[in-house]
Amino acid sequence: MATIPSQTNFPTSRQVPDHAILDINGKQCYLGNQFLICTEPITVAVSTETPVIYISNPSNNTKSVFIYDMGFNTIATIDTAYFRLYKSSSGISSGTSITPFNCRLASGTSSTINALLMPTVVTKGTRIQTVPGNYTIYQSINDPMLILDPGQSLLITVQTATSTSFVAQLLYYEL
Repeated sequence: MATIPSQTNFPTSRQVPDHAILDINGKQCYLGNQFLICTEPITVAVSTETPVIYISNPSNNTKSVFIYDMGFNTIATIDTAYFRLYKSSSGISSGTSITPFNCRLASGTSSTINALLMPTVVTKGTRIQTVPGNYTIYQSINDPMLILDPGQSLLITVQTATSTSFVAQLLYYEL
């Protein structure tokens, strides 16, 4: 089994395909703990790009984070927002800590990621994707699946033409 040069204990034997299944969309799915990050309505009042969610997988973690679905939706009927995804952001501080919800209701397992709502960001990093979101469409991104290996991060920003409110949702597995 190959390893990442800087992470000699990664991947673990639980991260290989023998411990996964394929769902109907051909994505790798794990029958363990699925986690959910779902925001209350967030209002952004300016037309500049605003950092809204930051997720990082600690470098000392032995798990990877498989984000297989993200959804964005504005609340007002005339608003359109552009959600941008970035990797390798830096200078992250403050923000409100987010506790992901374990969708396996009987499990007491907690998520191992760090997540912040409305963080302060010095450098956004490298843009991966731009996704439009509006009132009539709950814009779901389930392709490509994003994988955050230990030491990796994801920043989600929003930009609107006017003041607007929106909600965001992310679903992921850790293994």
